[in-house]
Amino acid sequence: MGKLYQEIGRHLQGSFADEVIVEIGSDRWEGSSAYFADLAYTHDMRFVSVDLDEDARRRIYRTINLDHNSITEFVQADGTAWSARYQGPYIKVLYLDNFDWDWRTDRQQSMIQDQVQWYADRGIVMNNLNSQTVHVTQMANLLPHMSDRCLVCVDDTYEYNGVFIGKGGAVVPYLLGQGFGMLAARDYGVILGRGYKNIIV
Repeated sequence: MGKLYQEIGRHLQGSFADEVIVEIGSDRWEGSSAYFADLAYTHDMRFVSVDLDEDARRRIYRTINLDHNSITEFVQADGTAWSARYQGPYIKVLYLDNFDWDWRTDRQQSMIQDQVQWYADRGIVMNNLNSQTVHVTQMANLLPHMSDRCLVCVDDTYEYNGVFIGKGGAVVPYLLGQGFGMLAARDYGVILGRGYKNIIV
């Protein structure tokens, strides 16, 4: 997991009481959920974290600031199914970091093998095509619910031979085609924005 998500705060100024921050793929002790709960608290928003893992609730509420419990909602659900039925407030920030990515398909590491088995136990096939499909489907589901001025960050996404691959490999061209611009692309992540002027590509 990269840390590019920690740069989202520099793009937010003011209060957004009628909007939310959504994270699909809750923190696994890396710090994203605590960061977004803090960001939401700072800007008068609510924070919603969605994860299929039944243990994610415990991790989140052990890592976020106690003052942020009242503005934090954890939803145990499949992110794609949840995004398809979303009817909540407009989304100011969307962080997509679910459905794991296999970095070395030529030599599967033990951690990846454990992840593949975790998904298989739930009737899900984990592979890189499915990872990209899940992320772009969730993005398409939530696009109508994004604020006019909004931010999308996708982890495990990087440029290779002039195109983006990784979890957000399909999300990047999809959003660029929808009028978003690239704000950052480094540390194995991307931030895209709509309504922002400091575009890098």
